[in-house]
Amino acid sequence: MRDNRVSGIRYRQHPRAEADFCDRKPHRPVGLACKHRRRLLQVDLDLSDSSEHNFYAGLDGAVDGVFIATHRGAKLGDKVELTINLPESLTTVFGEGEIHWVREYNEQSDAPPGLGVSISYMDGEEIEAVEEFLQIRDPLLFAD
Repeated sequence: MRDNRVSGIRYRQHPRAEADFCDRKPHRPVGLACKHRRRLLQVDLDLSDSSEHNFYAGLDGAVDGVFIATHRGAKLGDKVELTINLPESLTTVFGEGEIHWVREYNEQSDAPPGLGVSISYMDGEEIEAVEEFLQIRDPLLFAD
């Protein structure tokens, strides 16, 4: 059985972040880092029928993203490249998304800390694999 934790989260600067925002600030002195730069997280996630990680759906029932159980911090708006390893009988799916919400650790809660990643891209075959996985395990409900 696969390990039910985040296999790896690597951070690197999002290649378009500076062009998206910081280059519009001509008064910024050359060489100063832009505090508005987003990072690109690369996540390798093992997801099973019992992991703390799971897909999540909105009130309409459509799968909108994936919850990544982790203590590792991230900022809203950070871009994410996802590699999601589904149980052995299924496959590995790849996607892109953005940090939509963050759940901090809380001693009074049984809910694990983590990141809600809104999926912005996943191709058709991979969506089918996710739908097959969701027959094994229901998604979490996230009311936006």
